[in-house]
Amino acid sequence: MKLLKKLAMSLCALTILSPMSASAAAADPAVTEAPETVKVMCLGDSITDGFWYKGAYRIELCYQLHINGYSSQVDLVGPHSNGEGLYDYNHAGYTGWAINPFTPDKNPAADNRSGLSQVVDTILTDNPADMVLLQIGTNDILSAYEMDTFGDRITALADQILAHLDAEDGVLYIATLPPMDANDTTYIKPEIFTVEIMDNYVNQCNQAIRDAVDNLQSQGKNVELADIASVVTKADLYDGVHPTQEGYTKMGDYWYEIVKSYVDAKNAPEVTTTTASAEVSAKDTSSADDAKDDSDGSNKWIIIGAVAGVVLVAAVVVAAKIKKK
Repeated sequence: MKLLKKLAMSLCALTILSPMSASAAAADPAVTEAPETVKVMCLGDSITDGFWYKGAYRIELCYQLHINGYSSQVDLVGPHSNGEGLYDYNHAGYTGWAINPFTPDKNPAADNRSGLSQVVDTILTDNPADMVLLQIGTNDILSAYEMDTFGDRITALADQILAHLDAEDGVLYIATLPPMDANDTTYIKPEIFTVEIMDNYVNQCNQAIRDAVDNLQSQGKNVELADIASVVTKADLYDGVHPTQEGYTKMGDYWYEIVKSYVDAKNAPEVTTTTASAEVSAKDTSSADDAKDDSDGSNKWIIIGAVAGVVLVAAVVVAAKIKKK
């Protein structure tokens, strides 16, 4: 009798177990992937380095990234490191540099300048980036260096940079130049520049930058315009050339919105879209099939349980009769 009771208990437990509970137990838990880290290079001249205000616009950029929860998703890269209060000090700002190098005999200002085109291949090889924020050209103007070919030089530099970026996900942002005020002669040579001449040069170069971006985009290249000239005014200049702290803050806020948008897009979950009617139809069919399968499975288990119960009762009765005899 004890054996029969154990068998009965086992069969009852088997009857209670259903395919639905088994499948639920085997279900995998949801997996959430960690956001991908985006490598951002701030590339340019003293307005990136921070000639009088170390850290320049990068201070505000880092501040906004940090307080809005992006500091773990954005890694600033570059061969240089400076600033105060940044969560990431790395950058590629070169004070005094132009787009291309030139010597005193080749420009009216008799300046000798190094150029980003000399080093950008090495910089990006040693410090790979997903996103480059390029701010260059101010020193070309200060030296009045071949203004008519400014657009050609910025385009060639852009192509150098793009050769190091991923063709699908990498992006280069080329910034327009902040204004310069020739009334301040700290770094602006009055023998070359009047206010009108300086304004014309800045406008000419900014138009060349816009045209270069349009031309590169028409070739299917991942280049975007960052219109810094739209957020910094002459009132935001510290010495006629470099922004004040407030001017750098405006720049940092502007760049933050650009970096944030890129990071959000890169880390957005993939969504597969279908036509509404096909999706609804598929869901309805799937639900109906699931319901039918569940019903059929439940009925089978109920029948098995009933048969097992009858067999048990019969066995108990027979055993009782045998015991009486």
